[in-house]
Formats: sequence, structure tokens, C-alpha cells
Amino acid sequence: MSARRARPLFLLLALALVLTVGGAVVPRPLPSTTGSTPYQVPASGARLELTAFGAVCDGTTDDRPALEAVLTRLGELGGGVLELPDRPCLVSPSLEDDPFLLVPSGVTVQGSGPASGLQLGCAASDQYVELLRLAGGSIALRDLTLERVEDCYGVVLALYVTRGLTLDGVRIDGGTDGAGARFGATLHGIDLRQVDGGSKAILLDDITVEGVDYGLFQSNEVASAYTGITVRGSRFRDNRADDLEFNAPAGSMRRVRVEDSEFRDNRAVADGSGIGVGLANVQDAVVSGNDFEGYLFEPVHVEDRSARVVVSRNAFRDCFTAARDYASHVFVVNGSHDVVVRDNLFDATANRAPFQAVFLGAGGPGLTAPFDVVVEGNRYVTPLGLPLLHSDGDDVVVRENVVTSGPGAQE
Repeated sequence: MSARRARPLFLLLALALVLTVGGAVVPRPLPSTTGSTPYQVPASGARLELTAFGAVCDGTTDDRPALEAVLTRLGELGGGVLELPDRPCLVSPSLEDDPFLLVPSGVTVQGSGPASGLQLGCAASDQYVELLRLAGGSIALRDLTLERVEDCYGVVLALYVTRGLTLDGVRIDGGTDGAGARFGATLHGIDLRQVDGGSKAILLDDITVEGVDYGLFQSNEVASAYTGITVRGSRFRDNRADDLEFNAPAGSMRRVRVEDSEFRDNRAVADGSGIGVGLANVQDAVVSGNDFEGYLFEPVHVEDRSARVVVSRNAFRDCFTAARDYASHVFVVNGSHDVVVRDNLFDATANRAPFQAVFLGAGGPGLTAPFDVVVEGNRYVTPLGLPLLHSDGDDVVVRENVVTSGPGAQE
């Protein structure tokens, strides 16, 4: 059996986002945040309403000037709460020299009802856009929708966070046109950018990301240290590339947790994308209690020296239905080690040969096979009697797995 070649998880797509197109502005670097002392946010106690700064929020008027004014004021005050009305506010990127809106340290952007949110419009169809940049520490977005309403390309949230970010009850939506079809331009949900001195404590709680390309990603060249990223109780669906891509080939990423979340109906059709949770050079990761369904390719991908990874208590159905010899639900390659695959449900009812629930391989010529891997206590349903495991790894322990096979096999 030939092994799938390991790849840098985030390919060239992210690089395209920082190129100039038709004279569009290249993003300006943010001030350095280097230092060993965590950022201290002054407690201003300010609560400012967006409408008090002139926002109309009728879905057609551009409320960018008001949003920029209130964010600037909160930055001057050292933080506070920005209250959005219970209706969407349109934000069109500026064509000026610095077109990006910055959410500064200590600021919470708070929705006030089910219709609260920001809509991303376009100043020009060929312009790279970001809805918001988040930079500093102790930043939160709560109970709001961030939705593209015109066919822009770019990123919804660009993260330059250093100490503490919470997204709670946030919905990121790639948007649809007037006929209800998804927009075609590339749009990513959350982009982890270069941060001098490292970034800590990112919590994505009860969020929804749908109809974008990459849900969360970090491009290959980013050399930052990210520590402590937690995703829990969230939903990812109808995206066109990887849902969560924890990708650190040039940097470091530690203590990543993805728990009790739902992954549905990924729309990627090309090899090399369409992963539910991807880990590249990630240390101390847990992928647990999640539900994966409707993936043409692998829902969990572990590569590039990732270590101390636990994949447990997940359910996999209708996943990696493409005909590839490395088809699997959990795919581990390229020197990854100390990996535990435990107490999962692998339902291969929708799969045809070749298939194995867990694939362990080098990933290509000259690469190192995984080692110190445990596959235990899993339940595997395979009406066609397909194998549980393909292993080219070293020091692999397989024990106490329950396989139900043959015609009529079911959960």
C-alpha cells in the first residue's frame, strides 16, 4: 500500500491573501508586543453604544466610520464594552492607506439580541478585506454574527492577540448571494498571524463557522509560539477547506483542545484539503467528544512531529469516502509520536475498499514513520469487513478494540 505524502497543512492559499491585487493595500505590520510581562488592561468600565457614534445599522448604510470611531475611543480609554444594536451593521472596507479596523486590548464587542452583528461588504471586488483585526490582550466578541454580504475575498478575523481572546456565541458566515448560492471568492474565518513574543489563551466557545474556506488556519511561514487554544461546544459546517487547521511547521503550538463540537458536510473536493481537525507540529493536543459526518477526506489529520496527541470519544460517520489507498478517519504521518486513539466510534458503513479506520505511515519518501502509538478501546463498524488499522509505524500497541463486521453490521 502506498502512503499518502505528508504536506504542509496550509498550502499557498494564505499567501495569496497578502498579495496586492489591482493596487490593493498590503497589510501594515502591527507594533511589536515582545516582552515577558503579560499585557495589563486598564479597567475603564466604559460601555459605549455603536449607534451613539452615528451608526444607522439598516443593512445598506456603511457604518464603518462609526465603528472606527468607537473602537478608537475605547482604545483611548484603555478598554471597555462596545454594544451593538439588535440588528446587523454594514461595514465596508476603506480604500485609504490603512483600511483595517483594529479591536484594541481590553475591548469586548457585545451583541444585544439575535440579530446583532457586523456585515462585511466590499469597496472593490478585487480588494483583499478583513472585517476585524484583533490585537493586544483581553479581547472578547460575544453573541453576534459576522457575515459576508458581498463577494469579497479575505479574512473575517485576523488575530494578533498576545494574552487572551474569547469568542463566545459568535457565528461566522461566508454568506450567500440573492439567489441563496454561496459566494465564490475565497474567504477564511480566523487567521492566526505572526505575534512577536507569542500568544496565549484563545477560547472559541459555542461558535459556528459555516460557508467559508478555512475555518481557522495559520500559514506555514508564521514562526509564532501559540499556547493554549481551546475549541468547545462549537459547530463547523459547509466549509470548502479545513475546518480547524492548527499548523505550526515554522513555529510552535502547544496545548490545543477541540472538544464536544460538531463537524458537518465539508465541501472540499480536491486532495490536500477538507480536513475537520488538522495538527502539524502541535504538542499536547486533545481531540475529544466530537461528531464528524460528511467528509470526502480525513476528519482528523496528525503530521509533522506532532506529539502527545489524544483522539478520544469521537464519532465518525460518512467520512473519507473518496477512493484513496490511505483513506481513513484518523490519519497519522511524518514523525508524529506519543499518539493515543481511544474509545472512538468508527462507522465505515459508507466506505468501500481501500479503507482503514486508522492510518499510520511515513507520508512519503524520506519521512519518518509515526512511533509510540496506542489504538485501544475503539468500536469499529464495517459491513464490508475492512481493516481497522494500516500501520507502518514503530512501537504501535493495538488492544481491546471491538470490530463488528459483515453484512448487516450496524452501530
